[in-house]
Amino acid sequence: MRNLFFGVLLFNVVWVQTLTIHSPQLLTVAKQAAIAAGVLIAASTPALKQTKLNSRDVLTQTDLNAERVIKETILATFPAHPILSEEDVEPGAACSAVALDKFLTLNHDNAEYGWIVDPLDGTTNFLHSLEHSAPSIACVHLKTREVVAGAIFDPYKKELFHASTGKGAFLNDVKVTQKLDQATLVLSQSLVAMGSPPAKESLEMSRKGSSVLMDKVRSLRMTGSAALMLAYVGIARFDAYWEYDLSSWDVSAGNLFIRESGGDVVTISTGESCKIDDRQILAFRNGGKSMSNELRATLNNAGVI
Repeated sequence: MRNLFFGVLLFNVVWVQTLTIHSPQLLTVAKQAAIAAGVLIAASTPALKQTKLNSRDVLTQTDLNAERVIKETILATFPAHPILSEEDVEPGAACSAVALDKFLTLNHDNAEYGWIVDPLDGTTNFLHSLEHSAPSIACVHLKTREVVAGAIFDPYKKELFHASTGKGAFLNDVKVTQKLDQATLVLSQSLVAMGSPPAKESLEMSRKGSSVLMDKVRSLRMTGSAALMLAYVGIARFDAYWEYDLSSWDVSAGNLFIRESGGDVVTISTGESCKIDDRQILAFRNGGKSMSNELRATLNNAGVI
């Protein structure tokens, strides 16, 4: 009996030592940064600063101003945390992939956490005064490469989407709860979101996907903000969202939000759960696993793989 007691005690000690408790302050700061940047965005006048990859990839001064506010907010509480922000990286998939790899593998003076930030997701919408843009803030546990807290703020609708690992997903202060029968959600009755990307290869994949999906889904939507499309999947405004090539700052907060609301995000090619460095995504809401399998097969058969 004594040996059994000490065995159980030892197991509990080891389990406690390997369990990482993430401070709730991480989510608090993510929310603060998202709100501060969102307020700035909504109060700003749209003006083109420059194009990046091509004429479809735009930058405004507000992108840079929002980035500054986000960094100031994060560093005020966590001065040692590294930050990977879209506007610090040269345009293009290769550059963003290299930047993410460096961010995840560098020592960063032994920092435990880092931040992945899109200061203004939906810049083209913002430039054209279409009020559908949002900052996206994600906190990453660098050792495990897991996103542990995230926030997306739509300053026009005053909607704050936020989540932390194991604590659920929230729209403003209301927890997202969906109890759905997976068998009832089918592709033909689904509202599916997708992107209109600037890069040549991903644009071609979008053409292939949209042409084959048009008559297979209830309707398609392209809203111009990956962060908000992911958030909308989490609260079931959309049933699914797919895109062939996205950067970590586009999806890190949104992916966590969906998973904490009961859905998942997988790769289009394999159907495996997306990791932080995966660039293609198929996100589906709670209850949408079977539908997502049909959606993925349809895309694969059309050459989106």
